[in-house]
Amino acid sequence: MSERGDRSEYVNLSTPQIDQDTPTEASTAKGGLALSARRLRTLVLIALTMPIVLLIRLLRPLALVRVGGLKAVRIGTFAASTEIYLCRRDNDLKGQRILDLFYLPANVCNSQLAVMWRRALRISPLIRYVSRANRVVPGHKIHTVAFPTDRDTEGLLMKTQSHLEFTKEEIEAGLTDMSAMGVPPEREIVCFHARDNAYLDLMIPGQAWRYHDYRDSDAQTYVPAMRELVERGYYTLRMGAVVEQPLVSDDEGVIDYATKWRSDFLDIFLSAQCSFFVGCGAGIDMVSKIFRRPWARVNLIPLEGITGTDRDVFIPKTLWLRKERRLLTFRETIETGLGRAGRSQDYESADVKILNDTPDEITALVLDNERKDEGHMERDR
Repeated sequence: MSERGDRSEYVNLSTPQIDQDTPTEASTAKGGLALSARRLRTLVLIALTMPIVLLIRLLRPLALVRVGGLKAVRIGTFAASTEIYLCRRDNDLKGQRILDLFYLPANVCNSQLAVMWRRALRISPLIRYVSRANRVVPGHKIHTVAFPTDRDTEGLLMKTQSHLEFTKEEIEAGLTDMSAMGVPPEREIVCFHARDNAYLDLMIPGQAWRYHDYRDSDAQTYVPAMRELVERGYYTLRMGAVVEQPLVSDDEGVIDYATKWRSDFLDIFLSAQCSFFVGCGAGIDMVSKIFRRPWARVNLIPLEGITGTDRDVFIPKTLWLRKERRLLTFRETIETGLGRAGRSQDYESADVKILNDTPDEITALVLDNERKDEGHMERDR
């Protein structure tokens, strides 16, 4: 496998390294000195970049210069918010004299995506301090880039072309890695992803992420759908940067990429190459969408948070009202406010049990999307 597919890349570049040793008084003192030194360095750099901020203000009659930090800690916003910003820029700001400058945060969720955004945007570490200095000077809002959310409520992704491209070397590396996984070069792939809490627990430790449990699902329930696609000539890959459990299947066309092959590079490459992406509304879904790949989304919740295009299909989780021993209708879900509920506690307080989609339901949706995707491909020809 090529260097880009080495799992160690993810550990080194994406995962915050946490010292597990008990700190001594000496190490605590050293840590305090280091923190003070960093703060002093930051203040000095902010002071040194203040003339740049003043110059930006002076240039305002000629051109608007804006600065901002990319939302790069979680992959959904890193992918979708950035792409939607670029779509809006192309649609709404075309012909205007505007220069946008960016910086990346200290922890970036995916190094390959950072590499590719550097090719599409003007990114410099210096802009971090320019941005800090900008907020000190009156009138900073007009000189700050306002990022959209990661929800494409305006349908911009279907009206524009992707702003990201792979280099020739990256394509060759990706195909080499796929071959090492056992995927023949002429075969199409479909990516699958089931959300669990393992990623956030590792990447952003120390926070209580259990309020997100209502969004979780079991990757094993995808296996029947994956096998059906294998019968139709596809190779299927279970995605995920960090997962709680390996996928159990003896079918060579069902590949547990998340536990055996996963890398920052392949997360992006495979999501861009797949025929369609079977997801559940987690961040990695958005990587496929910024490359304009169709979705088949299962176990979606909350109901009112669902977005998509005419090439996408979905089925939501269902809500079981315990006291009345029946399912809530869509109308009831919306009228009770559960269509916008964003915490596990919200459903518990309403005495509602969340039911995941069954393997049969998932398989039916995936096969329906496969036929729909084939129809689009025929029309495109």
